[in-house]
Amino acid sequence: MLPSLLERWPSFGQTASRSASLCAEQQGLLDETCDERLESLCGKPACISVSGLNAASPAWQRALLRRWLELNKVAMPGTRQLTQIQQMLAARPDAQPHIV
Repeated sequence: MLPSLLERWPSFGQTASRSASLCAEQQGLLDETCDERLESLCGKPACISVSGLNAASPAWQRALLRRWLELNKVAMPGTRQLTQIQQMLAARPDAQPHIV
């Protein structure tokens, strides 16, 4: 497939490489921002403030959870599991939510 793309669009490789570099740069900035926000959400190693997470927007919750899991060397959950984790964190204290 790649040869066909390069034949049709000769600059495809260069453009894709530039896009990948920009994505990596943006990910680095997101990681830095998440690290700064996590400093205020994590009082102890491997701990995170549920109330602090719940105060963030859903998109920030996902970004912070992904970064926190990465920093703690936990296997990255899929989108469905991450959504379930968010729902569990937002559940009432007397609820008994489960992640499937």
